[in-house]
Amino acid sequence: MQLVLSLSPIDKPQVEGDASEWLFHEVGGVPLLVRVIATAWKSGCTSALVLHSKSHSVENLKRRLSSGLLAAFRIETIARDHHFDPNSPSDWKSIESHLEPRFLWLPWNFVPDRRLLKQMVAAGQRSHAGVRFAFPQESTTTAMPVVVVKERLSRNGQLSRYLDDSSLARIIDREAPGWTVHSRQTARQAEHALVRRSGKEWDGIYSKFNRRLCWPLVRWLSKTSVTPNMVTFSGLAIAMWSGYWFAQGHWGAYVVGALLYFATVLVDEIDGMLARNTFRESAFGCWLESFVDYATYVPLFGGMTLGLTRQFGNRWMGLGIVLLFGTAMTCLVAVRHRKLATSPDRPEQYLPRYYRLLQNDSGSITSKFVRHVHLFLKKGVLCHYVLIFSVLGTLPVFFCMAVFGSNLAWLLGLYTSRLFRAPSPMGGMQNPIQSVNLKGGLL
Repeated sequence: MQLVLSLSPIDKPQVEGDASEWLFHEVGGVPLLVRVIATAWKSGCTSALVLHSKSHSVENLKRRLSSGLLAAFRIETIARDHHFDPNSPSDWKSIESHLEPRFLWLPWNFVPDRRLLKQMVAAGQRSHAGVRFAFPQESTTTAMPVVVVKERLSRNGQLSRYLDDSSLARIIDREAPGWTVHSRQTARQAEHALVRRSGKEWDGIYSKFNRRLCWPLVRWLSKTSVTPNMVTFSGLAIAMWSGYWFAQGHWGAYVVGALLYFATVLVDEIDGMLARNTFRESAFGCWLESFVDYATYVPLFGGMTLGLTRQFGNRWMGLGIVLLFGTAMTCLVAVRHRKLATSPDRPEQYLPRYYRLLQNDSGSITSKFVRHVHLFLKKGVLCHYVLIFSVLGTLPVFFCMAVFGSNLAWLLGLYTSRLFRAPSPMGGMQNPIQSVNLKGGLL
């Protein structure tokens, strides 16, 4: 689908200062216009048509839009003698030859919510009338995203009249579809909202709690040169420090180790949120994050093994070996699952596909059991248990539970491997859910 946007102010918002200066004002570490176009790209648009007046520097626009984040995205620019008016039939007629049969109209300073925009683009590809957001007052405005069918727009002539068409599909959501940026205050509001919405749809209550703790740091990191991969490696370093404290073998050290492990999990959340917020998602980043996720279990459980052996005797060393074996097997099964379930360039699709297959196989008691207990095997939940048991002085109880749980996890993982070999109800191995940087649990 084509993206169409005009660099003239939409509905003449009161832009703080010169509107041209706001084109590349950074919002969450990404220039505003680049963020708007990149969000549409990540939501399913395949090209962009940018309309601008001759007062804008053509060379500067092309240079800023054809490098960096948007280097691989096809963008066509059209310089006009005057601002493009979406309610002028003659203006639409003048660019008719450049429009695809369906296109996404997006205001230049509107930062859309990626989930809702993706939903709109997907619905627009199927709709014969067009798609717009619905509001309680049923008001229509050209300052909001809308999927337009060119043939119908030509009959209406004006975008506002087109939006009044009752046959348009409507997307209703309690959340805001996006945020208009026209001042420093609204830019900050958009940054806060983007970070709040940088989680995943299937996040459980524990992950949502963890992410709230990360919001301030993600907002700050978005404006620095720190990359998500740097954050990922820092999590491994903190995990090794956590293991050192667990190995000391007394209550105070266990609490310090648990707090550091909790920090490791927060770092694990931050790298994904940062990648999504700054459009730096990649297949390599997903695999790297998964590898580091699994690697952090070694200092955690290894440190616990040494600490409990030092405190209570050598019998805990044997249990620790069993625990590390179960953990390693579980991680290997998870890697195999990811390879079976996804293509090399889309490893992030693993968890949503896994959950869907378990749900489709709900007739099996084992699959139903795995679906319900999988939440409790994720790192975002595990860190809470580690901290609680450490503070209460009952770490040996948690350790025994982990020995049993890790070995049960890989056995159940081997059983559910059969689901990945079964034909997909969607007609293949691909998952329509497009998300990035999924966090790996023990399964």
